[in-house]
Amino acid sequence: MSDPRPLKLEALTWESHRSWIPPLEQVIIFTKILGYICDREPQQLPDKPFSRRPCLEPEEVDEWITPDGKDILGQYDPVETTVTLNMCKIKKYALRHGFHFEDIITIVLVHELAHFITHLAKSRKCWGNWKEFESAKSETIEQFAQEATNLALRAAGYGHLVHVFDSSSRHCPPKYDTWRECWRSCKNDLEKALKDFQKRLGEEARPPFEHEDLHTAPCDDYEE
Repeated sequence: MSDPRPLKLEALTWESHRSWIPPLEQVIIFTKILGYICDREPQQLPDKPFSRRPCLEPEEVDEWITPDGKDILGQYDPVETTVTLNMCKIKKYALRHGFHFEDIITIVLVHELAHFITHLAKSRKCWGNWKEFESAKSETIEQFAQEATNLALRAAGYGHLVHVFDSSSRHCPPKYDTWRECWRSCKNDLEKALKDFQKRLGEEARPPFEHEDLHTAPCDDYEE
């Protein structure tokens, strides 16, 4: 059996913005941070930097989501194991809402890598990766990715990006803004929120036949 393909990285961008494409080293760093956040061992790490494709015909950015339900700023393809950054749309979105281009690039990158890690990174328990990822509800997948993004930025000490993430998520559809409910329920305590997140992700990703033996505890039951 051949080894699983490494994560592929693609960027849609104008030639003039080529220098803004995140370097491979930054991608690797974020995948490792997210591995810690998700209590998972990253697998299939990318071995090549972002490939560039030209932007399509310019379009106005009115929504984060296209009619077929896909993100317009970035996308994780679980079948092709690919993360795509639509930097053309990111630039317009940043200008529209008054954010710095580089900040939104970073946040979208971390969010899409969070999909990759929650899906394919190997659990440090016994059951491997999230095998039911593709059949899970979109709202569930996005909430875990947004929670992981919030926790990763905080754990890494990216204070400025934490505030940008908080502000930018308010411009998203509701399913991208549910992360703050769990954050508040843990009283904005990073350690408590991290334990709660890992427990819930483990429950969601565990194969169905193992759920009957799973015992969970609410976030507020953790010791200070």
